[in-house]
Amino acid sequence: MVDFGIAATWVASGFGPLNEVRPALFALVAMLLGLQTVFSSFFLFAIELQVRDPRGLNPLVGARYLPAGAATAIRAARSRMTFEAALSG
Repeated sequence: MVDFGIAATWVASGFGPLNEVRPALFALVAMLLGLQTVFSSFFLFAIELQVRDPRGLNPLVGARYLPAGAATAIRAARSRMTFEAALSG
């Protein structure tokens, strides 16, 4: 939007000298931040696609995706069962 305003002012002045440096720099920075956001979101989406398994299995550890803390709770329950089995056995 800022760039279009600068261009309109320049055209209205008959393509004379352009003294709109600060708004042009602001528009440049805004466009670069926007492009950076778009490219980084695409990159992060592509990384997530490579890790996700269509069957719901995590190829890195071979376990189903679990909510945060669930894997720790499962491990604790298994160790309690093993400990109890050793005591009763």
